[in-house]
Amino acid sequence: MKKFLLFIILLLCISINAKSQNYAYGWGNNYYGQLGHGEVVESPQQATAYKDWASITVWEGTVIAIKTDGTLWGWGSNYYGLLGDTNIKVIYSPIQISDSKNWASVTMYDNFVLALKKDGTIWGWGYNYYGQLGIGNEESSEIPVQIGTDNDWSYITCSHSYSMAIKEDGSLWVWGDYNTSSYDYLLTPTKVEGIVDCVSVSCGSQNLLAIKSDGTIWASGKNDYGQLGDGTNITRENIIQIGTSNDWASISCASDCSIALKKDGSIWAWGNNCYGQLGDGTQINKNVPVKIGNSNDWIYVKTSGYRSFAIKSDGSLWAWGENIDNLYGEGIPMFITSPIKISNDSEWETIASTSSSIL
Repeated sequence: MKKFLLFIILLLCISINAKSQNYAYGWGNNYYGQLGHGEVVESPQQATAYKDWASITVWEGTVIAIKTDGTLWGWGSNYYGLLGDTNIKVIYSPIQISDSKNWASVTMYDNFVLALKKDGTIWGWGYNYYGQLGIGNEESSEIPVQIGTDNDWSYITCSHSYSMAIKEDGSLWVWGDYNTSSYDYLLTPTKVEGIVDCVSVSCGSQNLLAIKSDGTIWASGKNDYGQLGDGTNITRENIIQIGTSNDWASISCASDCSIALKKDGSIWAWGNNCYGQLGDGTQINKNVPVKIGNSNDWIYVKTSGYRSFAIKSDGSLWAWGENIDNLYGEGIPMFITSPIKISNDSEWETIASTSSSIL
């Protein structure tokens, strides 16, 4: 299967075609040069002459990517120094951010970046008002700064004002503005008590959901819309198990809703559903997981903002939720409450997006 990555920023889409040497393709809004050039295009076109991209993450008009050789690159908006030189506000062609060649993964949200190296160290740069960089202070940085001295990190993610990571021993850590009961920011990584053996974690708006190695889901934080999925709307200071199922495969949460994929290929969702972003055919909030449709051939799911994406085993791409500007075609309602196929292509493999993305 050809490998594609789809990223949508405002009206921007960027994809990677691995079969043709991992070139990036994009279309849509290009105000910040996030397509890798200075033009606006309405259909997928090669976004940059560079190739061999392994992964890409985006936020608003900024794109940061890792090549297959482990080097780190960026282009687009350079506000808060995400791409380095703050004298340049817009960068139309990829520039290398660091001399290192051992970057493993990168995540970005609201003008700050976290990146994991292959040696197990975490690095951060950009906006740091809430201490979300985890470097012990609230000073922003225009260059990657190592977070602590530990070298046993295995997974990273971040949200609007806080960051999370998992260590090789399965312990879960958080820093930034995550404390739901006070305004005290966590300036360095702090261990989340009450959970072990984590394999993945996703950050919502002041809440987290994590999957353990035994396939169970655990959650804590704000729960105004039922986004924790525990059957209540009560904020949970301590992490708790959600339900009794032990066959969860992946989780994605943002903007007060959560969507998860089970090992049997079914999609489940809960939380805020004002725009139909849960995909259950309604716009009614849910505080327990509900199955989305009858299909059991889903392989990937991602939610961000008020929109969601999913991919089936046949490589088809589907979406639901808010549909401003007719991004999915003319005649489609503004609120899509059930998954609809949005591309005639059938070789989509994975998706990345942010809470401000148009999906």
